[in-house]
Amino acid sequence: MIWIRGSGVWSGSRTTRACSNSRSALISWRSSCANWQGSTEVLQNTDEGLRKQQRDLYADLEKRLTALEGSLKAGAATGGVAGPAAPAAPDAQSAYNKAIEVLKSGDYAAAAQQLPIS
Repeated sequence: MIWIRGSGVWSGSRTTRACSNSRSALISWRSSCANWQGSTEVLQNTDEGLRKQQRDLYADLEKRLTALEGSLKAGAATGGVAGPAAPAAPDAQSAYNKAIEVLKSGDYAAAAQQLPIS
């Protein structure tokens, strides 16, 4: 090894190797930081999109509930039936159940014939 006068630096193979290893480590570290930064930006963008989607879904739900409440109040005010529809007649229900069983067996044509669409 040789001491370079006035520079305060050792010149030699060990020092050169150490600097080369440090430089490689720094380059690797910078690359890792860039990858993490990219991943962070993707996650932030995804989070922002999901938050917007959730707000939109909530606004749509609120709009639908408000419309439903309004129609229920209007039906009650005019003397109409407020609430869910009345259950189907027993014969219609049994026909429906039979058609569903035929449908579950895989005979779609027969199921379609058993349950007329009105």
